[in-house]
Amino acid sequence: MGSALTNHSVWHKRSLWDRDLQRFEST
Repeated sequence: MGSALTNHSVWHKRSLWDRDLQRFEST
């Protein structure tokens, strides 16, 4: 269960990172 929670938080951070990267590239 612990590893699943960690994976979820990592995935969430990746999703935020991707959004920031897309915004940076589009600018």
